[in-house]
Amino acid sequence: GTAGALPSPRVHVRIPGGDRAAPPPPPVADFLDADLPGDTEKLAALLLPRKLLVGTAAWCLDVVLPSDARSACFTRSYGAFARGTGSVLYTGPVDDTVRSRIALVRPEEREFDAEAWRETDGLGSMEGHLRYFSGTEIARLMGFPVGGGDGFEFPRSCAVRKQWQLLGNSLNVRVAALVAEVGIERARYNRNVAEKLGPSS
Repeated sequence: GTAGALPSPRVHVRIPGGDRAAPPPPPVADFLDADLPGDTEKLAALLLPRKLLVGTAAWCLDVVLPSDARSACFTRSYGAFARGTGSVLYTGPVDDTVRSRIALVRPEEREFDAEAWRETDGLGSMEGHLRYFSGTEIARLMGFPVGGGDGFEFPRSCAVRKQWQLLGNSLNVRVAALVAEVGIERARYNRNVAEKLGPSS
C-alpha cells in the first residue's frame, strides 16, 4: 500500500513565474564598457574596416544602437563573417538616413540590390562609428557578472578574437540558471513521489 496520498503532479505548460509582467529589457548602453570611449587603442581594434563597410557583405550586418534593447546571437565566428554571427554597434549621430540604413527588416521582406548598394557606398558613410562589441560587453549580454573584483574577467593575454570565440554559441547564464531551477524542482518532486510510494514489492 501507500503511506498516504501522493502529491499532485506539477506539469509546467509555461515557464514558472511567466505570468508576471516582465520588466522591459535594459538598453544595449547598459552593457557597454565605460572606459572604451577613452581607450583609443582598444576602440581602434574594434572598428569595422572600410573594406567591409563598402562591400556587399555589410548588407548582412545586424546593426544596433546604444538605445536599442536587443542584439543578435553571438557566435564563435563573430568578427570573421558578417552574416548571422552577432550584432555590431553604431555610435555616431542618428538621423532618418541612418535609421533607414540599419532598420531591422523581416527576412521575407528583405531585398538586396547590389548595384544600388555600391552606388551609395554601402555603409561607408558610417566609417569610424561602427564597431564590434568587446569581449566583456558580450559577456555582460550573456549574463556574466563582469568585473567588481570577484566577477568574470579574461586573462590579459587573451586577445579579443579569442574572447569572441570563447563566448560564441554559449548560453545566457541567467537564463540557464532559471532553466536549471525548473529541472531541480522537478527532480525534487520525483524524489518526493518515490519516497511516498516506498520500495517496490
